[in-house]
Amino acid sequence: MQLTPPALLLAAGLCLLACNTPESRSGKGAPAAAVAVPGPAAPLYQTSAGAPALDVPASGPARQAPEEYRRSTVYVPASLRCPGDGLLTEVQQVMPAATTYTINPAQPYGIESENGTTVYIPADAFVVAGTGLPPEGPVAVRVVECNRTGDILAANLSTTSQGRLLETGGMLYIDAQYNGQPCTLAAGKSLDLTFPYDTPRPGMRTFTGRWDGRQMDWTPRDERSYRTIFDGVGFEMADDDGSTGAYFPPDVGTFEAFCREHFRWPTGTEGPITPRDVRISFVINEYGAAERVRVHNSPSAAYDAQVAAAFAQMPCWIPAQRLGMPKANAFTQDLQFWWPFNAGDADSLVKVTVRGIGFDSLFTMYTNVPGRYRLRTTALGWINCDRFYNEPGEKVEFYVDAGSSKDVDVKLVFHSIRSVMQGRLQDDRFVFTGIPVGMDVTIVAMKADGSVFGLALKPWKTAAGTIKELAFEEVTLGCLKERLSHVAAAAPATTARAAPPAPLLTASR
Repeated sequence: MQLTPPALLLAAGLCLLACNTPESRSGKGAPAAAVAVPGPAAPLYQTSAGAPALDVPASGPARQAPEEYRRSTVYVPASLRCPGDGLLTEVQQVMPAATTYTINPAQPYGIESENGTTVYIPADAFVVAGTGLPPEGPVAVRVVECNRTGDILAANLSTTSQGRLLETGGMLYIDAQYNGQPCTLAAGKSLDLTFPYDTPRPGMRTFTGRWDGRQMDWTPRDERSYRTIFDGVGFEMADDDGSTGAYFPPDVGTFEAFCREHFRWPTGTEGPITPRDVRISFVINEYGAAERVRVHNSPSAAYDAQVAAAFAQMPCWIPAQRLGMPKANAFTQDLQFWWPFNAGDADSLVKVTVRGIGFDSLFTMYTNVPGRYRLRTTALGWINCDRFYNEPGEKVEFYVDAGSSKDVDVKLVFHSIRSVMQGRLQDDRFVFTGIPVGMDVTIVAMKADGSVFGLALKPWKTAAGTIKELAFEEVTLGCLKERLSHVAAAAPATTARAAPPAPLLTASR
């Protein structure tokens, strides 16, 4: 059936009304889509529990992987847990649980973990590992964070690279799946990471991990990056945690009135023959200032400049709050420009309809002084923010005799630096090489005899020789997790906010 012009206008009007329902504007109901990306999207921050079902497009004709994928060597990430069975596999049952985020791969996403590690995923970041083709539906991104000493020990992680001691700024595991198929990062794509610190350590860089037998070995990658994180993307938060969105200062007026006054059709730009939809996306940061401003489907460069000038003179908003802390708040504002029938050719008479503002997400944009390590990775799997420990001084080799049990693991936890070294079994003893002299450590020894676990914790000051006096106590897995969480070590960083950079304006037509 062919629609007449009046029917077309009616259909367009109904479509605009449907897109402007309270649910679509408030962030409740249908999940909000990222700006300038067509199609539905999953929430920007979401755990696996209660995830809504997303429609997956039906398979179309067979496609061929991009040439750059066929020519490249695909990096296969290490598994989450070490291979084999026995003690270390059993202990890994108490490692931190994975959090799964269901995302629309066509749009960018930001993830903030419990301990403050953040991951920025750009749009179209993934391809299916077996085909090199982009996924055609939702992708499940799984993240495990290991920043605390107890979590590092429970996950059987350590901080060495080919036997050299590393100092960590944080570890995490990332993988992705589409319809049960593993994904990898597309050619030219990378993830931006930040790890909070209290005292900066120079030389931190990205390392990726692989299991060498039952021990993790880290390989440095030259992927340091300091470009801005969170390009207008944030994290959705729950509605029942006391969150409040940022809002325009009521003593000044309303943002709708501000839009009508400042976002009019630009003088000197030809008016639209048919109604033109323009979207402005922006973020109100923790200080109430606007930044990450983008104009989508802009009518002209003059309009971009007009929007930039308007945001520059806009008063500060009252910042969003979550759990009593200020948060950044991402918004979208839709406008429609149209010519009234009696306007003639006068561009100045073009009217503007201001839609309800779209509340997209709350998230943490800034961290407190001293700041965050900002890194980049082009690989999934185990990722470590590390530096080589190159302090001068005498290095020694010493041994730990852990007894006659066959299923034993021994690690050193350093107190003054965030480092964990795993011993290498040699002639029924665990050997540690290249150890700085005079450092306070805790020797952590675990063993298994059938279904019975033993744990020994021994404070020590590093020196050459052999340690034989380990007193094991019988523990359950639950007790083991609790005891490991109290092992003395350099404390992980806390997270907070830092001074914001200058606002950014980019245009997308």
